[in-house]
Amino acid sequence: MSRELSTVSLRESRYKKLFMKNICTKLKPILSPKGSLPFYYSKEDLAVWKILLTQQLPLVRAVACPEYIEGLEKLNFLPDHIPSIDEMSKKLMQLSGWSLEPVDILVPSQAFFEMLAQKRYPTIRIIRRKEEINFYTNEAPDVFHEYFGHGPMLAHEKYSECMRLFGEYAQNCTDEILTKLNKIFWATFEFGLVKNNSGIKIYGAGILPSHQETMKIVNDNNLNLQKLDISTNLASSLQGNISQPIYYYVESLDCLHNIIRNDLYHLIKHG
Repeated sequence: MSRELSTVSLRESRYKKLFMKNICTKLKPILSPKGSLPFYYSKEDLAVWKILLTQQLPLVRAVACPEYIEGLEKLNFLPDHIPSIDEMSKKLMQLSGWSLEPVDILVPSQAFFEMLAQKRYPTIRIIRRKEEINFYTNEAPDVFHEYFGHGPMLAHEKYSECMRLFGEYAQNCTDEILTKLNKIFWATFEFGLVKNNSGIKIYGAGILPSHQETMKIVNDNNLNLQKLDISTNLASSLQGNISQPIYYYVESLDCLHNIIRNDLYHLIKHG
């Protein structure tokens, strides 16, 4: 049954390990009421959004991939306003045909991929506390991660098609394949990099909203980088509340599209 949860209850610790508990299950997603009932942000919430946006905007413009920057400019986030789900969905629908679906908790794997196949991105609306400005410690994402991390790339037609294909190919998979898919999703859409002769650029939604994670990519000369090969056993952590031990890169987002369209399809169909 759908239900609206308060900002306070969503922040309780019982949600922190929900993703790992529910991974690879067939449970239905817990959706917020359709039509997106008003979700109110406090003055403290708005202050956190303003700090995050003001801090990350100049940084990501220097280190994010061009496709992300293009989407960021089109979404035009403002420091004094957290967009509603409806506002974001209207923009994304015009740009790439995607919409956001308000959810109260993390969506289990199978249901998550079903939503991606339908070009619906499940979106949690709470925002982190001020103490977590630089690094968010909850395994469940917050609205800044959803909007600032995923939003600009969902606005990009070819990249968002990669995500839709991923969801389409993931239908009716075994639990073993679902585990592999979660690691691939993590290594790409959440913490992926582009590395070529022009240097390293970020496209992963788990990196760009995080000041600490972004600065690690910029300043750490000993990053553990590996070229993405989804036929291997990826060492993705599947934990968003820790600094990642390894990052996988592609040479371009066209390469990512080819990997999803061809290699992922082969992996799912032939194991």
